[in-house]
Amino acid sequence: MDISVFFVDIDSVFMKNPVPILKQYSNIDFATQQEHDSNGTTHVSGLMLVHATPKSIQIFEETAKQQKGQKLKPDQDILNSVIQHHVSNLTIREFEQSNFSDGRTYFLE
Repeated sequence: MDISVFFVDIDSVFMKNPVPILKQYSNIDFATQQEHDSNGTTHVSGLMLVHATPKSIQIFEETAKQQKGQKLKPDQDILNSVIQHHVSNLTIREFEQSNFSDGRTYFLE
């Protein structure tokens, strides 16, 4: 199946139609909102565009498998671990903050 999924947490806010912006994110495995701090980069699972590529399918199959055994661990932590340790050569792009702001930036800055 060649279906792309735009996953959005329920508490997300859009100031304009995101569809034209999403068209910029083709020819990749997926795009995420990202947070950067002293520990590195975290892919935020609350805002993702996932294309049906073999690598993205592998990422989410492995994430689902690991979630079954770690019910108390947050899904975002499991996803980031899988991205970091289980699939190589992923093509991931970061959503630009100017188009998709995280909550900290939107509400606090």
